[in-house]
Amino acid sequence: MIVAGPAVLAMRAGQGAAEPAYRRDSLRGSGVRQADGTQHLLAHSRYRNVRFSPGEITIGPEILARFRGQSIFGGILGQNFGHNLTQSIGRLWAADLAPDAPILFLPETPDSTSIPLYFHDLAQSLDVRNPLKLVSEATACDSLLVPEDICNLEHRPCASPYFADWLTLRRPHPPQQGDSAELVYVSRSGLGFSQGQYLQETVLEDALAANGYLIFHPEAHPVSNQIAVYAAARKLIFADGSAVHLWSMAAQPGQDVSVILRRPPEPRLDRWFRSLNCPQPTFVDCGIADFSRRGEGWHRTVALLDLQSLWTRLRALGFHKDLRSIGCERGLLDAWLAAFAPDVPGAGTLPFPADARSLDLLSRCRHVAVRSDFPQSGAWPLSGIEQPP
Repeated sequence: MIVAGPAVLAMRAGQGAAEPAYRRDSLRGSGVRQADGTQHLLAHSRYRNVRFSPGEITIGPEILARFRGQSIFGGILGQNFGHNLTQSIGRLWAADLAPDAPILFLPETPDSTSIPLYFHDLAQSLDVRNPLKLVSEATACDSLLVPEDICNLEHRPCASPYFADWLTLRRPHPPQQGDSAELVYVSRSGLGFSQGQYLQETVLEDALAANGYLIFHPEAHPVSNQIAVYAAARKLIFADGSAVHLWSMAAQPGQDVSVILRRPPEPRLDRWFRSLNCPQPTFVDCGIADFSRRGEGWHRTVALLDLQSLWTRLRALGFHKDLRSIGCERGLLDAWLAAFAPDVPGAGTLPFPADARSLDLLSRCRHVAVRSDFPQSGAWPLSGIEQPP
């Protein structure tokens, strides 16, 4: 039996549970129960920082749907691209055991009403041809295979050796060289203003384009095309974000990869790439400050980077040979920040010529946190991190 959707809310209400404070917590009682109502030990799921498992069931929910034959439990699926890539694929390996069985996912929140098309594309890119279904009501299954979740961002290691080997066998073959770009910069400059990014990204894009890089905006392409671009490249530079997780599933031996951090280093990034059979990215941290609406999390902040230092580090790492300088001098940036932090409305005149997008991003922010207010980057043990000299 799968407990999902309104059945979770009814079950919680029947147990006298309080209404959850956050919408993301409303379905955390979702999960799998055996025929006698007891929990299945392998069915516990983690998505973001929430653990999904049904509580004790005294009166079973009304069964509203049934899957005949054999099915596979796939875990939790939400609306966040990055978390779906890193927390909803850890049971796909079981498709080898039942290649015709539907894989059943539970929604993270009531807002999740269908499986994103890109997730179908990702599964097929990994040679998983099973039908994918989202279960949002109390459902009985004639036979439900419950595989262990062996790849999840919250695990240590994130992926088991078995999953890493399973993924290696399914990595796509690079397309024939020709029109495929060998140098690729994966940008965030085309994303919506509510998604995290950094100021003056177009300055970096122009400099990289002048050095032969394809400027790639992944959100404008289907997942299958993104995977083909990542698999074909010889050198890739990513603006810190979930696109680099998709690359990890298409990574090829010998690729050089760098990730330009827009947030303080995160240890889970290191664990993720080290647990997969892929080249280890170098993380370049040249962050100076973070602009935001007060109280917003890292996923929405707008970072100010030391572009001069970043360009120097990329050259030292072999991603270009251009000796010119880009961006604004660090001393001018520090003086500018010191004049108005932490309240952005008094920012005054920018020390660099800002493009329209940067001006629009700044106009939406009301607070700035200078990175010296946080622990130094070295406090996060990312083994591949590169910091400004």
